[in-house]
Order: sequence, then C-alpha cells, then structure tokens
Amino acid sequence: MMNSDANAASDHFALGDRITLQGSPEVKGTVRFMGPVGQTSGEWVGVEWDKPERGKHDGLHEGVRYFQARQPKSATFVRPKKIARGVPILQAIDERYGGAIDDPNIGINQDELERLKREMNAPFLELVGFDKVQQTQRDFRRLQVVWLMGMRVSGLESTVDCPSDEPALAGACPNVRDLDLSENLLNSWTEVARIGQCLPRLKILNVSDNRLAEPEADLTQAFPRLRQLLMGQMGYDWDNVERICRNFPQLEILNIFANQIRIIPEPKPGSFDQIKELDLSENPLQDWDQVLRLANLTNLTMLNLNSCQLDRIYFPAAMAQPFPALKFLQLSRNLINDWVSVGNLGRLSIKDLRMRTNPILESDSGENCRQIFIATISSLKVLNGSEIFKEERYGSEIDHLKRYGKEYLKAVADGPEATNSFFDGHPRFKELVKRFGPPEEFELKQVNTDIKSNLLEILIECPKKEEFKPVTKKVPKTMTVQKLRMLIYRLVKAKGQDLVLSCSNPDSPDLEVPLDNDLRELSFYSPMNTFGFLVSEAPGFALRGSQIKVLTEPAAFYNELFQRSALAQKRITLSALYLGTGEKEHRLVDKIHERVLQRDGLRVRVLLDYFRGNRLSGQGQSSCTMLQKLVQDRQEMCQISLYHTPVLRGLKKRIVPQKYNEMYGLQHTKVYIFDDSVIISGANLSQDYFTNRQDRYVLIKDCPELADYLDEVVGNISEFSFQMNSRCEFELHKNWHINPSEGDFNEYVSAVQNKVSKFLRNAKGSYQLLPSFYDNGREEDINTWIFPSIQMGIFGIDQDQRITSKLLETGSKDSSFKFGTGYFNPTPEYLQTILEKTSAKYDVLMAHPKANGFFGASFPAGGIPDAYTLITRQFYERTKAGKDQNRVLLYEYLRDGWTFHAKGIWHYLSGDSLPSLSMIGSPNFGYRSVEKDLEAQVTIVTKDESLRTQLHEEQERLFETSSIVTDETFLSPERAIPYWVRLVVWSSRDFF
Repeated sequence: MMNSDANAASDHFALGDRITLQGSPEVKGTVRFMGPVGQTSGEWVGVEWDKPERGKHDGLHEGVRYFQARQPKSATFVRPKKIARGVPILQAIDERYGGAIDDPNIGINQDELERLKREMNAPFLELVGFDKVQQTQRDFRRLQVVWLMGMRVSGLESTVDCPSDEPALAGACPNVRDLDLSENLLNSWTEVARIGQCLPRLKILNVSDNRLAEPEADLTQAFPRLRQLLMGQMGYDWDNVERICRNFPQLEILNIFANQIRIIPEPKPGSFDQIKELDLSENPLQDWDQVLRLANLTNLTMLNLNSCQLDRIYFPAAMAQPFPALKFLQLSRNLINDWVSVGNLGRLSIKDLRMRTNPILESDSGENCRQIFIATISSLKVLNGSEIFKEERYGSEIDHLKRYGKEYLKAVADGPEATNSFFDGHPRFKELVKRFGPPEEFELKQVNTDIKSNLLEILIECPKKEEFKPVTKKVPKTMTVQKLRMLIYRLVKAKGQDLVLSCSNPDSPDLEVPLDNDLRELSFYSPMNTFGFLVSEAPGFALRGSQIKVLTEPAAFYNELFQRSALAQKRITLSALYLGTGEKEHRLVDKIHERVLQRDGLRVRVLLDYFRGNRLSGQGQSSCTMLQKLVQDRQEMCQISLYHTPVLRGLKKRIVPQKYNEMYGLQHTKVYIFDDSVIISGANLSQDYFTNRQDRYVLIKDCPELADYLDEVVGNISEFSFQMNSRCEFELHKNWHINPSEGDFNEYVSAVQNKVSKFLRNAKGSYQLLPSFYDNGREEDINTWIFPSIQMGIFGIDQDQRITSKLLETGSKDSSFKFGTGYFNPTPEYLQTILEKTSAKYDVLMAHPKANGFFGASFPAGGIPDAYTLITRQFYERTKAGKDQNRVLLYEYLRDGWTFHAKGIWHYLSGDSLPSLSMIGSPNFGYRSVEKDLEAQVTIVTKDESLRTQLHEEQERLFETSSIVTDETFLSPERAIPYWVRLVVWSSRDFF
C-alpha cells in the first residue's frame, strides 16, 4: 500500500494516472487535470470517474473548461490527499503472497478488512486459513500463478524512489505463467509490456477492467509465449482488438467479453488464424452478419456468444462450410425467437451447445425444445451440459418427423417450389425423410392442447336400472363429485340421495373406487390424471400410509437414528454431507461400532462429502477420524466413502481455503437406511441437527424394495467416490479407475453420467410400480406411493428437476403449494413456472436472516444471510410487478434460538384441506441443488387420511412460527444489504 508521503505529494500525479479514492479502493478514476481552480487556493486534481454517477460535471466549472470528460457528469475536482496512486507490481505481490511467516493476515487488505468490520458491526471479524497457503507461496520464485485482481497495481514502478523494478521482478518471479492484473490502475499497454518482458514464461494474461489505450509501438517481443489474453470490460471495439492482438503472435485463446463491439469488419488476412477459443459474450453485436465474418477462422473450436443481443441465426446458401473446426458454441441469454435459426445451426459441426434463456425456449416445454435441438443438429453430442444418448437422438428425430409431418406433406402436395421452401426452413428434414421414410397421415394425429385436453370422457352406467342406456359425457377434470351427482340425477331421473357413485378403470373393470366425498374433484379419484408423469420419470413403490411416520423435532430424529442403529440386523446406510464431532455424534458412532461387533453379517455403509468430511473441528477431529474405528475393527463389513467434486482440482484446489471449497459442489444427499426401513430428510448428522436446527424427517417402515433401491443409489455414488482405509487414507474404489481430482475431467464426468444413467434406466425395470397406482389402491389396502428421485446436475442427471418442474406445472387455479426451503434461490425455470405458467397459490417458507445457519458467522460467510435477503427481495418485487403478491406469499421462519433448514413441498389439490402429495429430501430448489450438488428426495402421493393429516400438521407447525414478508420487511435497518454482498450475488448467484 502507498505510504502517506507518496499519497500526499501532488507532484507525484501525472495526467492520465489511474487513481483510487482514499479509503475506497474500489472507486477508480483517471487524472485529467492538475492545478488551481477558480479563486480557490491550493492544488486541485480533476478526476474523471469510471462510474459516471460519482461525478458532478464534464470538466466545465463555473464557465471555465479545464478538461473534457467523456460523460456529462463523470468528473469532479478533489484535493490530492483525497486520492491515491497505484502501487508497483512487486509491492502488490508482496502484499498478496509475502510477509512474515507468522503473520496470519498476509494477503489480506487490512483497510478493506477494517471497513468491512465497521459495515457489518463485527469488531472481532477475522479471516482464517490463509497462513497455510501463505507459507507455500512466500517463495516468489515458486509462483507460477499470480492473481492480483483489484490490488491497485499501476505498473513496474510508481514513485521517484523506485526508478525501476524490472530486474527485481524478473529475478523474484521467473516462473510466472499465469498473471491476473484485472481491475487495477494500469493506464497503458506500454506499462503492461514492461511487466511482460520481466516474465518470459508468461502464457496467460488478464488485464480486464483496466483503462488501456492502444499501444503505439510494437510489443511483440514482450509476450513471446502468450497463449491466452483476457481483456474484458475495456471499452474496446473490434478495430481496437485487432490492432492490439497483433502484438501477440502466439495467441490461441482470446476473451474480450463485455466490451463495445457492435461491428466486426472482415478480419485482415492472417490476423486471427491461430485463435482456437474466442469469448465475445456481453458485446452488443449488431446482428448475425458480424458473427459470419468470423466463419473462415479455420482453427476456432470454441465460440462464446452469450448475451450478445442476437435475434437470428442464418448462413448464406452459397457459403462454404462455416466455422469448419468449431466444436463448442454458447448462445445463452440472447433474443432468438424462431426454430429456423435453431435449424440453421445444423450447418455447423458442433458437438457441444449451450443455449439457455432465449425467447424460443418459452414456446414449448423444456422436453420438446430439447428434442427439436437434437433432431435438427445432427452432430450434437452434448446439449446444455447434458449428454445426448443414442436412444434419445433416435426418439427425438422420429418425433421431429411427426411434429412437422403435416406441414411437409402439404408442401409436397403443393409442388416442388413449396417443398424446397419447406426444406429451407427445416434443413435436416430431407435427411430424416431419407433415413426413416416420409411420415404417414395416420401417424400425425395431434393430441389436443386446448381446453378439451382437460376434459374427462366418462361412461355413465346404472346397473340397477335396466331401462337406462349407458351414455358418454365429457366433463372437466375439476368437476366435483357433487356436481357430477347432479348431472347423473338429471340423466337417470333418480333421487339424489339414492345415488351411490363409484368409478372403475377400463383396464381393471372389476376394481371399483367409491366416489365418497362430494367436495372432491374427479381428478382425485385417479392419481394418474394429476400425477401420472411420476410413473414415467422414476421407479415407484406402493405401500400403506400407516407405514409412514412424520417426525417433527430434531430430538425425535436423533432417537430414531440411535435406536435403529442399536437394533440393526443386516445393514446400516448413512448418506449425509458430514458427521459432526460432538457428544451426540460420538454416542451414535459408538452405538454403530458396538452393533457391528455384536452382529455378524451387519454391513455398514457411510457416504459423506470429501471436503466436509475432512474438515477439522476445534478439537482436531473430523468426520473421518470419528469413523476410523469402524474400518479399523471391521473393514470387511464397513465402507466409508467420500465424494470429491471433479470441479475442484489442480491449482484451484490448492489455493481455495478449506472452508470455502464447498462452493464448488457437494455430496448433499440425506438418506438413512436401517434394514428395510428408511429415514428421508434434509438433515445432516451433527449436534445442531439433533437439537435446535429445524428440518424435515419422514420414517418409512418395512419397505424392503424402497430400502434396496436407495441403498443402490448410495452404493453407486460410493463407487465413484474415494474409499477411506483404516489409516484415514483415501484410494479409489476397486471398481473405479478415474481419480475425480487428478484424472481427466471430461472422462470422469462422462463415466459417472453413463453409470448413473444406466442405473436409472435399469431401475425402471427392476422396481416396477404395482398396478395399485392405476386402480387407486384397491389392492391389499395400498393407498400410498413413493417415487424417489436424484439430481446430479454436474453429470447431466436432472431427474429431480424434471419431476419438480412437472409437478409445479400441474397446479390449477384452486390448488395450492406450500413450499419450504432453507436457502431460497429458485432457478429461472422454477421462477417462470411459479410466476407465469400456473395459477396455483404458493406459500413459500424460508429462513429469517437470524434463522439462517450462517447468521453471525465471520467474513465472508456472515454475508450469506444478507445475500438471501437480497434474493428474496428481488423475488418479492417480481411478484408485485406481475401482480402476484396475493397469490405467491413469502414467509420467514423465526424461532428463538433455532435455525431453519426444512425443505420440501406440500401440494393441496383443488378444494382439499389436506395435502395429497409431498416432496421431502435434500434439495433446496435452487441453483446449487440443480447444477452443483448431488441431491436425493422422494415424492409421496397418498390417499391415506391419517398420513395426509400428519403431513398437514407438519406444514402448519413449521409455518406457525413464521411471519409474512411485506414491503415493511425490507425497510428495517438490519435488512440493509452491504455493497460487497450485492456484488457477490450479481456475479456469483449460482453459488447460493
């Protein structure tokens, strides 16, 4: 950091210098003037601020033009002592990586830390974990990666006392290959080049968010090995980029996101021929023509066009193969609104396409949109991160023929011109016709999607009135039994009280279900009508409602775990994020250890997250050390597995502090199996979850098929996880050969995806749903059905997301969802369904900031409750904007001394006061649950009145300690959101 003498000396400022505001290093500007102003005394510095809203004028003050700023009100005059120049790069490296070995705060900006303490009213705030990293990084000669983002670097030297740092930098850091200088105070490429000349091994350079004018001299000698250049948010147009890139002859990867590129002229011959990856995201491209000017880049394999305002995709018929080497294309968050554009992507040979959040994707269901993408782009292997299997491609192509079959047949009937026009709009259709043959008329019957599709066709018979002839009627699915009774009364001419109504399924005519509640909708009497999609999405298990017990308190949860461990005969399976190290956890592990020594043949399987499982407590213990005695004494019967996310690897794994590594993905499933009984929950195995952290817990007794299936789920995850031996060392499973943190990332992800996908496909055959779901539980008192689902977004497994989305889409006007989540951050798909696709009523229960598990934590975790407050407010404002604030209500759970972690859904059908369906498990229905973590939950569909009452009372008990969110909620001073939290949510929302 600059010393006070240097900061105060006005003669150390020069025109063009980049500066920061004293005490606020994030506020940056450029010196445009130095000298007296008007009749005032002393020296002034005219500053043009990076953020125009900080200024007051454009350099014109009291009629005198001192300088010309680019924005009308982006400039002010300040005293020299109010601003600070940058620091030399070696000083920044020393602040970031150097210092005394026993200084635990090395690498931490102390002024920033003090500011955060004041802002968060946390005088004892501290950051931990940096000392170990610092010890390995203090020897600058060993540094290969240097990250100096936001460290106020201005160049090699910045004071008269330091005439040149070139020899010092070259000698101190000779092995640097990756240098991040983003968000600093550099003001010229010449200064960047001087730094580059000192780092002859440099291959990756990030200068994003600096104000660098184009270089005037040739800089090619400064960067002889540079392969990747990042210069986002620089205000450049394409001409600027092209001239700058001439200085990097070996450049292969170019990231120029968030600049001002609207027009891309035809690249000069040879100017970008060597580029393999190009990131143009967040540039306001004028149209697709600009992209086409890059179509002759013969080595380009990856192109990022996210958020480029593109509304069409097209390729001239006469154009030779565009983008001949392109394999990976990103087009998310654009304005594409027609399927012809999607079809035109078939001209490319891309293998991997990411295209989310475009208007065209709102024209149909997510499943149908995916089918169209697959059918129209023959080369595609991966879509939006999910692998395309052979069977899925075959089905998509057949459906594509049917979808546009009538249009095709009409074009053929109209003649060659119409046919050619049709093929222009559907470029791959001719190939599909040649492969599968033309569609036939009988194949193209459409299923109604209008109001008729919500009608039930019923055959009314009256066996005891022989003169009555059966009659067929179409009635709404939402018709109540009472209204049906009135209709039949008019048809049969019988007194209402004499009518005894029942219904049967055509497939099982001998099984009759009494229509015994006049207030129920007809759809209730056939679960398939409302929840039939579950059968096609997940294996199903039929049982009696009396086999399920809803637990309500953490103590009851712990008692069940403890007692069932003590009595287990053949298996104990525990799957959680981590196991705590407190007294209750010790008792539980001791009981399992005692039981496994007593009972021959008892198998114990424990699955945890690798990073949380190895995190040491204050007593120096971890989940692994707690469980060590199990594998020491009965290794042949005890398996301890720890899932390691493949995302955290290499340098990232080495430098990310231990307490923050869970941001990148976790083993988050919560399944507890004892013989043939199962506890499904969102709770972990630690003291607070056993005492005062509210969650949900459902005990399912004596259901061996369900227990076997969930045990197989845990076993599959365990197989591609690390195995712990008796010495607390970790090795691969004997059936697995790819290391998740050191092996090839793509190979590992593909292997896991294939394994889990195969398991799910086989499960549909191995765990067939009993026929009772179709005939409403008339077999052996069956009245309840359970559908387990898993989510592994990182591996392209989205079973739980599909089920959740389809469930939410079933919501009719008079139905309602009670929705619980410990961390409220719904995905855009869930948001759209709740706010736009259904008219059901929603009551959403979430944690009050004081009931958030991170409330009162040290920085930066202490900001997590604020982050969720911000996300909640944004959602609340959306409900108001859409006039949904009376349909979608938000509640905050607050119970003195308790935190809130409960999650799930209770679904009430129209006219019902008790839920017919509930989802319970580990997902929070947010970005993390869908994209990053491994999740599991079950969907319970029931007609059992006692179980429905249990679920209803559970829901009421959770909501009774909550308060509704209103405008006043966010006016409280304690709800003020710190700026740094807003920035984190804006840039990293998917980590929550």
